[in-house]
Amino acid sequence: MYLSNNFTLQELTRSTTAIRKGINNIPHGEQVGNLRRLAINILQSVRDMFGPTTINSGYRCKKLNKAVKGDRRSYHIRGMAADIESAGDASLMELLVWIHENCEFTELIAEYFPSGWVHVAYDPDNLCKTLKLKDKNHNYKKISLEYLRNLYG
Repeated sequence: MYLSNNFTLQELTRSTTAIRKGINNIPHGEQVGNLRRLAINILQSVRDMFGPTTINSGYRCKKLNKAVKGDRRSYHIRGMAADIESAGDASLMELLVWIHENCEFTELIAEYFPSGWVHVAYDPDNLCKTLKLKDKNHNYKKISLEYLRNLYG
């Protein structure tokens, strides 16, 4: 099932942890709708701009979220978040800056930069554009884009 022109439900629910642990990671109506909005409003825009985009984590059922030690309030559980590992030839910093400057979003997290991933969440009822950093020195600290640029330029 396609959620947008280029993103499928399978792509946004695939999990090697779920497969390894035998966890049924199938979203239901509301979660599928949320994944569709995420795909249309953020992921497809990224794909259109940068080309092929690798999602390393999308929807996570509660059991899977617990297995990967995700936050119990994670947007992933509601189908409102994805972790992007790469997009075309863009660096993670270029990807994050582009999303920050061109998309509406709820939260954008630079996780373990410069080689980690970009977490992006889209809740249409809370498009507050919060930017955070998670690395060995920052634990989901709210930051500015300038702060991130100074660290990872």
